[in-house]
Amino acid sequence: MLGFTQGKKSVRLVSKTLHDLEPRCSNVYVHVYLDIFDETEMSAQSLPVGDGLSMREFQETLQGLVRSGRLCGMAIMVFNAAKDPEGVEARKVVRLIADFLRV
Repeated sequence: MLGFTQGKKSVRLVSKTLHDLEPRCSNVYVHVYLDIFDETEMSAQSLPVGDGLSMREFQETLQGLVRSGRLCGMAIMVFNAAKDPEGVEARKVVRLIADFLRV
């Protein structure tokens, strides 16, 4: 399991992890738990944190993985629809997935 830290550290961590995994696996499946995001970025989560990642930090972190061609799947976990009656947060998740499909 790969945990995230904020900023450039997380980009380097993903790059190093991909390098370390290369001899053992050719594809990577990512589970994205929405509680890694700062609560101001994603409120439809069950365990909000005040110092989580921004959407931008997350996207920058995983762009290398997507561009590597090794991403074979992704799961979005712990979306709390009860905290999103208007669907605003759901649209953020859809944009997040769409952004990865475009890279």
